[in-house]
This record gives sequence, C-alpha cells and structure tokens, in this order.
Amino acid sequence: MRKPLVGALCVASWVCALALAETAKGPKLVGHMTAFRVTTENGKEVFGPAQKVVPGAVIEYRLKYRNMGTGPARDVALVGPVPKAAEYQDKSASAPEGLKVTFSIDGGKSFHVPPIKYKSKRPDGTVEEKTAPPEMYTHVKWELQNPLKPDEAVEVQYRVKVK
Repeated sequence: MRKPLVGALCVASWVCALALAETAKGPKLVGHMTAFRVTTENGKEVFGPAQKVVPGAVIEYRLKYRNMGTGPARDVALVGPVPKAAEYQDKSASAPEGLKVTFSIDGGKSFHVPPIKYKSKRPDGTVEEKTAPPEMYTHVKWELQNPLKPDEAVEVQYRVKVK
C-alpha cells in the first residue's frame, strides 16, 4: 500500500519560479507560487489545499508576479518545476497572450517548444530520435515577449498528476 505524500508537493519546497529583470530603471518583481489539489464534485472542478496528496491526485500550480517597481521589467521568465513524484499533464500550461511557453526534459538546462526530440540508444548500439511525451517534462517556462510595466501582473498555471 502506498503512503500519502504529506507535504511533498508543498509550494515552499518547489518554488523555483525565476524572474529575471532589468534593474537600471527600477523594476521590482514580487511573486509567489501556490498549489491547489484539483478534484471534481458534481461535475465541477473544486480547488483545495495541496497539503496531503496521494498517487493519482491532480495538483494545479499557479505562479503570479507583479512589477512593484517604477520601471519596466524586461526579459522576465517564470519557471515552474514538475516534482519528481509527479507527471506534467499535457496541455495544462496556460498560454496567455504575449508569453512564450516552453518545456524542459533535462532538469531545466534547456527549454523547447513541443514536440521535443531526444536521442535514444537502441540495444544494438544505433541511435534513434524520439519525441518526448509530456510525462518526461521536468519544467515549464514562460517568457514575456514584452516588458512588464510598473504595477502590471502576470499569472500562469500548469497541472501535474502525482505518481
């Protein structure tokens, strides 16, 4: 029998959101990441705390950042991890206008637009190119295509399923 993952997916332990900004004109990004357990009741999605989760549970992560500074924040990138105890849920990453969404299969070292190709060695030693399924994704990244103006906010979300 599997034990519930207590606190394993708590927000604090998975916050890897990155916010890169130009500092010369005074941008100041303030943000947070929250996690919600998603269930269905009477045909409607219900969002609750993600403190105790079990295999099969769906968790929605939400990243929200606001520019509290006096100048525009440029080159902003938000990155959300996919916990090792979970799998990314295909097409669950929001794609707000003005944001480019990419994914990593290598622990966040590189990001690509799907389909993501990788090379795999066959038993006979030859190499074949494969397409990574969403279950292989380790991170989701959103890049703002335009500067984030003072007092402007951006919010994105994605879902994972606990293994």
